Amino acid sequence: MRDWLELSDLALAQKIDYTEKNGPETDPVLAGFAAVRAHLSMLAWNTYTEPLNCDSGPISRTGVVTFPMDEALGEEFMAAFAASPPAALQRDDFAIGYFSNRTQASCDHLNRANEYRAMTQEMTALLDRTMERLAPQIEQTLNHPFRIASARSFELKPRTGIEGRHLDGWPPSIRKLYFLPQGASRELGSTWFRCRDGRELTVESDRPLILLFENSVAWHAPRPAQKRRPTIELNIVPATKTVPQSYYAGLNGFYPLFPSEASFLQGTRAAAQIATARTERRGLLRRLIDR
Repeated sequence: MRDWLELSDLALAQKIDYTEKNGPETDPVLAGFAAVRAHLSMLAWNTYTEPLNCDSGPISRTGVVTFPMDEALGEEFMAAFAASPPAALQRDDFAIGYFSNRTQASCDHLNRANEYRAMTQEMTALLDRTMERLAPQIEQTLNHPFRIASARSFELKPRTGIEGRHLDGWPPSIRKLYFLPQGASRELGSTWFRCRDGRELTVESDRPLILLFENSVAWHAPRPAQKRRPTIELNIVPATKTVPQSYYAGLNGFYPLFPSEASFLQGTRAAAQIATARTERRGLLRRLIDR
């Protein structure tokens, strides 16, 4: 990676993006770089969001909020969902600068739990119209402006046995929003939560539902059932101004690693410099030990 540091900021970012998508998953140099970048990413998001006071809205009381969805809107989502062809989650399917699953094994795990759908123009247009109307309510619930970082749709498969309780480990100010056009139930499939107030909750509704939750603060787990549960997911990041239009970053692209393009380029170079220095120090230590 030392030679890569001679590249411009953009060329360096593009080189790393290409190698992460097409190179060997077990490359120790890239693994070390990714670990450093993840740490810098968390620092960058926490610094960016501090003035926004993100942990202050109504959602901060429990970490989980639901909104009713109009039956007609649920039918529109189901029509758009049914018209979306199946697609598999792949390791290289993410926008440059985005957090993703780094191995195909982790993607295959999610493919066993969910059947993903391609994002169509019909679904994108429906999301944009819907979020334009919902934006004031969501902003009030979060108590800060937001923008949509990524979108995907999938069906929670029945009887998968994949139900591990977990936190996603993202910056805590990033949240997930689910449109559940057929609701959630013990038959259809649901999601379990341990809320921030300690209460345990399994979301249930026989009507269309919108679910907004803090996926890195509130413990949660899928609850597969006898049927498939259609889900349209948006990942929402803090912003200085609300932008309700959806953005597709690939099925494996979840949120931008850094809040802005400038911080992405700076953070990528800093991570590469730190990872390179660490690799060189380890190499020097090995040579000294082997003498």
